[in-house]
Amino acid sequence: MSKIRGSTLLRALNISISIISDKVIVFTIFIVYVLIGEHLSAEKVFVTMAIFNTIRLTMTFFFPNMIGYAAEIYVSCKRVQVCDPVKGIQYKDSDLDVKKNSDGFNIALIDAQMTNRCNDGNSIIVDNLSAKWDIDSDIITLQNISCSLQTGELLAVVGPVGSGKSSFLMSLMNEIEVTTGAVKVEGIIAYAPQESWAFNATILQNILFGKPYEFQKFRQIMSVCAMDRDLKQFPFGEKTLVGERGVSLSGGQKARLTLARALYSDADIYLLDDPLSAVDSDVAKHIFEKCITGYLKSKAVVLVTHQIQFIQKATKILVLKEGRPLAFGSYKGLCESGIDFMNLIQTEVKSESKSKSDEIISEELMASQ
Repeated sequence: MSKIRGSTLLRALNISISIISDKVIVFTIFIVYVLIGEHLSAEKVFVTMAIFNTIRLTMTFFFPNMIGYAAEIYVSCKRVQVCDPVKGIQYKDSDLDVKKNSDGFNIALIDAQMTNRCNDGNSIIVDNLSAKWDIDSDIITLQNISCSLQTGELLAVVGPVGSGKSSFLMSLMNEIEVTTGAVKVEGIIAYAPQESWAFNATILQNILFGKPYEFQKFRQIMSVCAMDRDLKQFPFGEKTLVGERGVSLSGGQKARLTLARALYSDADIYLLDDPLSAVDSDVAKHIFEKCITGYLKSKAVVLVTHQIQFIQKATKILVLKEGRPLAFGSYKGLCESGIDFMNLIQTEVKSESKSKSDEIISEELMASQ
């Protein structure tokens, strides 16, 4: 935060100086020119002012911005190297052999024990993880979380709002500072955020996201994401423009579009941040059965959800409360252990259902029109 604050102050200072810098420089040149005994004529004044007016924008605006953009490109390239999609994401806390990169992230190889566990088929291993967004803050976002997930398994992450579910997904992508514990992720990650989005292009371009078009694959993803009906309603099908210059999408349509984009990437691990909350119950059931437990049955899937009717089919369940693990295991095992986590989730669902019912009704009316 201190670096961002300093960068913003320098940028504001540069903009302020650029407004008066040319006048101050020209005035200083004229004073020095007269003091050294030269004759200042009108011709020299107008020519000098014309030259400085020509180069003013380049030297006071474009050149400083170029330096800033070059620094941002450098930082982005370093982050791409850290999050290598082939090697996966690996980092561990300071009690082991840790190296810090230029961004301040803890990067280190997991010890032999965790490496063996990953070689046994685990795609994700979280060992006593604690993390927080601001390293200088005393507020710990996640505390003492441990879990593992193999290829072909579904991990359902549940809990009240603010319990750290989305932050847990961020920790798997190395987007939050880990203070203690370890995380190992093996494979390419596809992430469907809770705040779905679409850029100004066709539906096809939004889903392909630069990847080559495959007809059968595209149609299958449209089917499992329950977008066939939407494509029939759009004037040009998948070639319909969306965004500011095209068709406006509802929240449910954006959520399914974001999910379809993640599916088309053909990753090894899928992190789905509550994709079922923006759609009605029938569509949610279709997506869960056809997409999450059907199309992605051979993948490792981490699903954040408040839909308790679906968690019974999850391979493993992680219950979070205030950033701490309340329970972890299979549905049957949690029920047999006597942990009363269902009431906690049901209370949360009831509190959210009132605020989302009006939104879902308005989206259905918009889709029908």
